[in-house]
Amino acid sequence: MERELLLEIIETFPQADPASEFYNEEINGCEAVNFLSQFIPQIREYLDSPPPKVAVILDGGLVQCLTSDRPNDVQPITFMVIDYDTDGAPSEETVKVPQGDGDVSEAFARVEELGQAEIDLDAVLEQLKEE
Repeated sequence: MERELLLEIIETFPQADPASEFYNEEINGCEAVNFLSQFIPQIREYLDSPPPKVAVILDGGLVQCLTSDRPNDVQPITFMVIDYDTDGAPSEETVKVPQGDGDVSEAFARVEELGQAEIDLDAVLEQLKEE
């Protein structure tokens, strides 16, 4: 929701966007108030909701997927799975990973997209809180 709202604001009021050719032109106050009044209920709902839950699903030590109860509310982010255990991995599927000490290591790596949870993350979290 955040990203869509921010894009909508920039598109509706290019006068406030330094990258726009209309930057610093006058903004009609009535239009701004009417625009904002449409979105304030959504903003309030977003601010009052708990943060999204994200889970990394493993099976046999391998990442199967990344999942969230509200993937659309997670900031755009690039998730990379980097596995230094390259036994059996074809060389074309490995990458060079620069290390903090200047060395370079080989690893299997891939980008993983965040998807909609098909499991009850709230139930899992409640059990973790009980421990």
